[in-house]
Amino acid sequence: MTLLLAPGIPYARLRSKTGNRPLDPAIPATALLPSAEARHDKLVVVAKVRAYVALADVEGLLGSADDRGGAGGSGLVRCNSGVTSWDWKLKTSSADWLFGMEGKARYRHQASRLEIELELHLNPSRFIAYQTDPSVEAVRLLDPLDALWRDPNRRAALEAQTLDGRDNVIIGRAYFPHFSEREQWWRGVLDAYFDHVKAALTAVFTPTEIDGRFDSFEFTHVRSAEVQWELDHPAAVSWVNALATRVLNADAAVSISRYVKVSGDGNAKILRLELRKDVFLKVYAKMLGRVRLEVEYSDGPKINDIVTDRGKFTRGTVIDTLCSLRSDAGERLHAFWNSAMKLGNVTGEAVSMQRLVLAVVRAAQGQDAERVLELLFAHHRLEQTGPAGCAPQPVCEALARDGVLTRSRLRKRASAPQYALTPAYSRMITTELGAAQPTASLH
Repeated sequence: MTLLLAPGIPYARLRSKTGNRPLDPAIPATALLPSAEARHDKLVVVAKVRAYVALADVEGLLGSADDRGGAGGSGLVRCNSGVTSWDWKLKTSSADWLFGMEGKARYRHQASRLEIELELHLNPSRFIAYQTDPSVEAVRLLDPLDALWRDPNRRAALEAQTLDGRDNVIIGRAYFPHFSEREQWWRGVLDAYFDHVKAALTAVFTPTEIDGRFDSFEFTHVRSAEVQWELDHPAAVSWVNALATRVLNADAAVSISRYVKVSGDGNAKILRLELRKDVFLKVYAKMLGRVRLEVEYSDGPKINDIVTDRGKFTRGTVIDTLCSLRSDAGERLHAFWNSAMKLGNVTGEAVSMQRLVLAVVRAAQGQDAERVLELLFAHHRLEQTGPAGCAPQPVCEALARDGVLTRSRLRKRASAPQYALTPAYSRMITTELGAAQPTASLH
C-alpha cells in the first residue's frame, strides 16, 4: 500500500527545495511529521571517565588540557581547583566549541584513580550545520578538534538567518538525504558527533608525558533532550501567531495541554505547552519560512522510564535512548497536532495576513502603504483619493485585482469610489487583531 501525502501524491514522490516538508494541515500528522524524520536539538548527557595516575601528577594531566587548542587556539578543557586538594572543576566553553561541558574530577587515593563525571551540553543539529561537507562519511574522517570547532564566521552566518538569533539550524538541501533515508542518516550524525566528542575528551584525559594510563570513557545516561521537526510555511511567523491565539483561546472542551505559555526569544514567538510533568511542546518560527516543533524532555529518570517502558525493556546505549525517544515524541506531537488543527483554518488565515500586507506594499509605496494598512485594519474599507493621496485609483484597483478589496456600489452618487475588504480578509483582521468590524457592512 502506498502512503499518500495528499490525494494523488504518493510519499515517494515528495521533493523539497529546503529539505523540509511543506506545512499542509490536510496531510495526516503521521505522514507530515513522521517519527523517523525527527532530529535532536539541545541535549544534556552525562559521561564518566577514569584514569590511573599518581596524585602528584593529576595537576599536570588536567592542566595540560588548557594547551590543547583547536583551529582557534582555545583550550578544549579548562581546569580550576576545587574546594579540597583532591578534587577539581572542569569546563568546556560552548562559545568556542560545538559542545559545552561542566565536570568534576575527584581522586581516589586507595585505588590511585582519577574519576571524572562530565555533564555534556550537546546539540547535533548545530554540529552538522557547521560541517562544510555534510555527508556522514566525510564528517567521520575529520580530526575531532576540527569537527568540533565553532567557527565564528559560520556562526554569524547562521545566526543572521534565524529569528531567535541562534545557530542551531540546518540550512541547505545538500545537508539532507532523501526522506526515506532520514532515520538512518540521523543515526549516523549522532554516532559521528558523539564519537568526536569522546575522542577529543579522551585525548585530554590520557596521560602522555607523565606516568599513568587512561582506563575508560562512557556516556552513561541522558539528563534532558529535545526532539524536533521542521516544516516550511511561507508565512511561518503569522502561522505560529495564529496557532498561539487559537490555542490560548481554545474552548475548555478542547483537551490539548495542562499548561500553556507564550513567550519571546529574539524575534521568535514561542508557544510552549506542558504535555505532562517534565514533558513540553514548543512551536515557533525558526526562520521566516520555517516552523519548528520541539518535544522537550527535562527529567532523566522519566526519559529512562519512557525508553524502557518502565523496566519492561533493557536500555541500550545513550544513542539508542535518543533514537527511541523519537517514537514517544512523535506520538505526543501527533496528538497535539490533531487537536490543534480542529481549532480552525490556521494556515489559511496566516497566508491571508501575509498576502494582505504584500498586496498593499506592492500597490502603494513607503508611507502610503503604512497609511493604507492602518485604514484597512481600523475601518475595513478604503475610499479612493486623488493622485496625491494615499489611495489613488491605481492603488485601489490593484488591491481589487488581488482580491483584497471589492468595489462597493451602494451609493451611486458617492463623492469618491468606495472599496471594502472582502469578507475573508475582514474576518481575518477581526480575529487576528481584534479590530471591530463596521456596524454597517459594505459587502
